Amino acid sequence: MIVRLFGWTVLAVLAVFLINNYLNYWQDLPGAALVLHGGAPLLSWVQFALYGAGAALAAFYVSTHRDMTL
Repeated sequence: MIVRLFGWTVLAVLAVFLINNYLNYWQDLPGAALVLHGGAPLLSWVQFALYGAGAALAAFYVSTHRDMTL
């Protein structure tokens, strides 16, 4: 189960990374990295929270679909 969780989490974080790049470079949003440097606006916190939401969604999927492989 740990290996499946790791694999699905990597895929979820990759998807969020691509969405975050789209929001940064094509929609001109501030970016999630500002949260780590301080003084971040609300949209940066939303983009940062997407990474946690992706990991939580992967954990939920792994726990509910025990027979599904990666």
